[in-house]
Amino acid sequence: MRKIDVLALILSIIAIIIVSVSTYMYFSTLSELYKEVKIINQRLSNLEFIFTKPTYCPEVKYAKLFSIKCDGPVKIVRDALNRTILLIPKNLSVSLTQYFISKYRPDVVIKIPTEKIVLFSSTQVALIWRIDREYNLGLLRKVVAIAWGQRYRWYIPEIKKLIENGTIIDIGYADSPDYEKLITLKPDLVVIYTIPGYEPSVKLIQKLEELKIPYVVDNEWMESTFLGRFEWIKFLASFFNLDEKVSKLFNKIVSEVENIRRKLSEVKCRPGIAWFIIYRGIVWTPRPGSYVHDLIRTCSGIYLYENVSKVDLEVVISLANKTDILIYSSYLVESIDDILKEEPRLEVLKAIREGRVYAFHENIWQVGYAYPEILIKDLCYIVHSEIFREYELHFFKRLT
Repeated sequence: MRKIDVLALILSIIAIIIVSVSTYMYFSTLSELYKEVKIINQRLSNLEFIFTKPTYCPEVKYAKLFSIKCDGPVKIVRDALNRTILLIPKNLSVSLTQYFISKYRPDVVIKIPTEKIVLFSSTQVALIWRIDREYNLGLLRKVVAIAWGQRYRWYIPEIKKLIENGTIIDIGYADSPDYEKLITLKPDLVVIYTIPGYEPSVKLIQKLEELKIPYVVDNEWMESTFLGRFEWIKFLASFFNLDEKVSKLFNKIVSEVENIRRKLSEVKCRPGIAWFIIYRGIVWTPRPGSYVHDLIRTCSGIYLYENVSKVDLEVVISLANKTDILIYSSYLVESIDDILKEEPRLEVLKAIREGRVYAFHENIWQVGYAYPEILIKDLCYIVHSEIFREYELHFFKRLT
């Protein structure tokens, strides 16, 4: 602190002391005395604010559905439902805590760093796991419960072990969890996700509000870019005071993605990509504005259904000769014949005739989400194997 600041601080303290002493002699009513005490407390809070170290504030560049802003020692987070979450250091004084609560009028206040957290999706678990793998901070032991915990097949060995030995408990389905278990756990924070227009999501929020269980909404699945989707790692990191570490990790990954973009910047040929699964005769494609479109663009491919409002089998077959590559978005198939058993008419697709058909590896939704820099390399190898030579796929598999 500069000498002039120290001098100003000393003079302010002296002034407050003088005012405090004279107050008792000057004011004749308790109401006047109370008003003066409030003013003095505010001045003391301002002095404390000068000495309080400001928090590191991460930049949110790609994600559109959450934000993080900072004010001195606190963070103001907006979740996917645009709720205001005030993150306050545990060692912050009562007076400053009340000051920031009055200033921002948050929907929920969370004391950080969080010690007991409940997660509702495997993608949230994957992000916590990635942070833990990078920095070995023991974050997974702060996860006390997971929705769908014993219903998932886990490809993250550490999580599998913690569930099996009871360190992490299963609280049931994400849209109708075991509320008695949640109450017993007394978590510092519950991280949920919602589906617009889905009644169980509404009821889940109503129940958490009723039980006064602190929660935030993480809808990373609705982001339109894959880096925006992964940037939710900053959202989760903010509750553990790991903003600076995770920002460095994120910037490193962005740098790797930019290197890939530069490598593909002068590519002349852009293959046509079909990305779908057929289930009970219905063609299921990524939703409009999905991050999948961004993945394909990044790899200098053309998503064939970009401007098609409704994709059905007729549309798929009409673009058969433009379908250079088929990404079949399932890990339940092992061969092209498995796909043709579901829908024989797909045999006319150029990708099937030429054997350029790929499906998901079963670890994609957990490990793949945690490592977007590898996921994008996988896809770019599929789209431009002439550039990315001698590469081994991690999250996709080629079908024959």
